[in-house]
Amino acid sequence: FFFGNEATMDQFTDDVFYDGFSPRSDNSQPFDQMQLEMVRTIAEYRRVRAKLSGTVGLVPTMGCLHEAHMSLIRLSAAKCDHTVVTIFVNPAQFAPNEDFDSYPRQVQEDINLIRQERVRSVIVFCPNQSEMFP
Repeated sequence: FFFGNEATMDQFTDDVFYDGFSPRSDNSQPFDQMQLEMVRTIAEYRRVRAKLSGTVGLVPTMGCLHEAHMSLIRLSAAKCDHTVVTIFVNPAQFAPNEDFDSYPRQVQEDINLIRQERVRSVIVFCPNQSEMFP
């Protein structure tokens, strides 16, 4: 989990991650409406990211979200103005004898779990393999 005033996904912009603490600009606002946006390309992510102001927390995942992921999403929401959750099953993380193709993928269920957290502003970046490894 990374957060900071200008933290973004390093491979998508020239920004650099740091994991220092930078509190949300205004934690006192009541929850009124969730804004969830799903993007599938780096270009889409860059367009959406350019519109954000304030702090951004990153929760990188391979999907199949569970309580540990959800606790990181809650932490990001508490400390940052926006949260980016990545869902990408990275083939580079699998050994030759491990079955990349059988790794579970349940994007809609993951989105539903994120919605249940009522995070004020969340971007879900869910690219396919050809987007990340052109």
